[in-house]
Amino acid sequence: MIGILRSRFVICLCGFVVISGLSCSSDRVKMKSLAPAASSKKAMTRYDADQDGVISVSECSPGLLALMDTADSNNDKQLDETEISNRLAFHQSRKIGLVTTGLTLRVNEKPIQGVKVTLIPDPIFENLASCSGTTDRYGYVNFKIADESLPGAYPGIYSIEVAVNGQSVTLPVGIEVGQDTGQGDKVVDVEVGD
Repeated sequence: MIGILRSRFVICLCGFVVISGLSCSSDRVKMKSLAPAASSKKAMTRYDADQDGVISVSECSPGLLALMDTADSNNDKQLDETEISNRLAFHQSRKIGLVTTGLTLRVNEKPIQGVKVTLIPDPIFENLASCSGTTDRYGYVNFKIADESLPGAYPGIYSIEVAVNGQSVTLPVGIEVGQDTGQGDKVVDVEVGD
């Protein structure tokens, strides 16, 4: 049982790129299509609650919130269909199969060990898989997709779910996985109840 806990999670995203098809081993990673036009249209349908043609910060999913810094080309703190499509097309153009992705999870500036962390693809994507791992004594987790032989996550946007004492909580921030995401340290205040 987890009581109400006001925690500070610091998430440090680290990434290395595994480029699709460029490997000396027999392990090849097939690039997943992000379907930029279809995914951005789905994002508008799913998240633009007031149907004003843009997704505001208050309408964003955790994954889209992570996309705000890199996709919001006019800096109006809103995402339109074109901005989302352009950012997903950028990732698609890089032809990356997997991005070796890890993060550090800390509570009150201290690493937390033994926590299962899962990256869950935003529902706008049809063919991305979640990936997970467990934090080590330094609070670091390296992600792996169950069906892939190599570690990493497919490029895309994800929510972050943590499981503590059998209880899962989705954090209010997400991660954009891909090359040149600009994702650095994230500080999140989260309340976890029983």
